[in-house]
Amino acid sequence: CTTVSAPVDWADPESDRVELAVVRQESTNTTRGSVLTNPGGPGGSGFDFVSFGYAVSPAVRADFDVIGWDPRGVGRSTRVTCFTDNADTDAVLYGPVGDLDAEGARFATACADNTGELLQHMDTASSARDMDLIRALVGSDKLNYVGYSYGTFLGTVYTQLFPGNLGAIVLDGAYDPALSLFDLFQDQSVAYDDAFRSYLEGCLRDPGCLFTGSVDDAAEQARVLIASADTTALVADDGRVLDSPTLASAVVYSLFSTQYWDGLSALLRGVGDGDPTLAFAAADSANGRYGDGSYGLNYTEVYTSVMCVDWSSAGESIDDRLASIDAAAPIVGAPYARVDFAR
Repeated sequence: CTTVSAPVDWADPESDRVELAVVRQESTNTTRGSVLTNPGGPGGSGFDFVSFGYAVSPAVRADFDVIGWDPRGVGRSTRVTCFTDNADTDAVLYGPVGDLDAEGARFATACADNTGELLQHMDTASSARDMDLIRALVGSDKLNYVGYSYGTFLGTVYTQLFPGNLGAIVLDGAYDPALSLFDLFQDQSVAYDDAFRSYLEGCLRDPGCLFTGSVDDAAEQARVLIASADTTALVADDGRVLDSPTLASAVVYSLFSTQYWDGLSALLRGVGDGDPTLAFAAADSANGRYGDGSYGLNYTEVYTSVMCVDWSSAGESIDDRLASIDAAAPIVGAPYARVDFAR
């Protein structure tokens, strides 16, 4: 484990520094080189990804040194910081949706005040330049890289900036970087709905499944259950009130692996029975929120800052696009979009 020092502004090498937390898992055989990896997000911790052994297969770990890092702004690296009070962050992630312009302005002001110059340099191109610095410092002539989800965009930008430094690159779960932010999110929402329907196919084969009938019937029942959170307003032990965006966030988090599907069934049944405990637990995991109410990671801050720098949504109405997303992904689309756009 170490830290790497990079300029905040790559156009000005004498600018302030950003510290990048880097971890290396050494190969168990004679090493054939190194592989850099990123789990996505933006906002995911590549340091944890490697430390917990999730990044690559045992066969790759045997022959290559696997390197992960927390990208600029993330986790153990120099962080993007917005609200310094956990209650303010709770209000963004779990509070009722109110005046979007006012809430957005308050959040942006806090990010600017508490992060400073780094906030303007959270773009993907700057992170790709950080990647090349890490490549050079570990002594690799060529970059071998595995990127997942948003990590595929990092890999794509790297190939544009440093075509002469490419080794083997794997991009898993790639998306079209030419899409607008709203179209990108809509495509992702459709994928979540498709994944949820796959979950329902398995659930319906279980006599204890909460849902009944065909997959279409079950999908409509699930849509109604998620939407009903706004009216049932189930209260957690800590006083937070479950709404449809929070429940959708919990559902989406539970769709990334079939290993989570039993837990998804349990949290949905809990909501149906009036108990939001498991739903909040999944949403908290998605948001990096600990049991004591603190935030170990800063997913929301990083995700928002990178998206705002990389993409422009000027001239597009959030409300208009929510209707479009709801039509394309009726199960989780609109309520989950309210997590990203309205909060």
